[in-house]
Amino acid sequence: MALRLHPDWPVILTRAWSMRFILLGFGFQGASLFLQMIQPYAKGSPFVLSLLAALCLVAAGISRVVFQASLSGGGNGPKP
Repeated sequence: MALRLHPDWPVILTRAWSMRFILLGFGFQGASLFLQMIQPYAKGSPFVLSLLAALCLVAAGISRVVFQASLSGGGNGPKP
């Protein structure tokens, strides 16, 4: 069975909450790594940013199964 994209994949990328949470979690994780690199020169704990990244990824998993009215299908794609 071949892996195929959904026909409305551009709409899903811009409207799905799971994608927003994944990007937010990626940002928190990147900030955490950056803070660990400059730790001797900066105050703050990278643990907090890592915790926020983990929470965003949990929220992304939950939002994958929650009904989203803007992505319910039927007519949400680009207008001809």
